[in-house]
Amino acid sequence: LDDLISRHAAAELSEIDRRCAFDLLRAQFHLMLAFSSCGWFFSDAAGIETIINLRQAARAIELTERWTAK
Repeated sequence: LDDLISRHAAAELSEIDRRCAFDLLRAQFHLMLAFSSCGWFFSDAAGIETIINLRQAARAIELTERWTAK
């Protein structure tokens, strides 16, 4: 991840900015998992697939909240 950030950042990032970028990239990953079709295909909203998708979305919120919440 450090290599990815180093190659694509517009400027050198501080350690805090690197952590923020890392968390936001991880949040994006969890959001992609939250939208997997297996969680929304079935008619039972209490099924394990839907619960897992909702947990992924919650994790994405946790990761972004620390950088965006006031």
